Amino acid sequence: MAADPQNRVQLQVFQVKVVDPKGTQGQTPVAVYIDVPNRQASTDVCAMAPRLRDALNTYLRKETYTVDAQGRITDIARMSGGARPVVDSTVKASNVTGVEIKQGAPQVKASAASMFQKSGCIGVADANEEPKGAPKKAEGKGEAKSGGH
Repeated sequence: MAADPQNRVQLQVFQVKVVDPKGTQGQTPVAVYIDVPNRQASTDVCAMAPRLRDALNTYLRKETYTVDAQGRITDIARMSGGARPVVDSTVKASNVTGVEIKQGAPQVKASAASMFQKSGCIGVADANEEPKGAPKKAEGKGEAKSGGH
């Protein structure tokens, strides 16, 4: 789904617990994107960022997610689907047209970084949406990342 960057906000990165096929546990970053119908909805959703982050953190920390041998979360679609009701119950549901979770930590443009740090939410038009640290498509080591931010 290619969302319009003008109508999409991104929350600060979350660390989720993962386990790889060998049973090694660790953490990996995920970014939550919320699609909104218009710019005003974007402002309203970002105003609720602290409450959203708290609710989503509670939801995401309840489980340990499985990663494949390349380190990709295998149930990312289920994770995104489960996040939607959490977001809808935290902000006005009419302000949300979709929720997507991507593995990795997206890079924010330097010009918007301080605002992102203060609010915990930013319009995707102000960010480089490709997550840094997302698993590569090519073959790689299968160990889960440990540690975190």
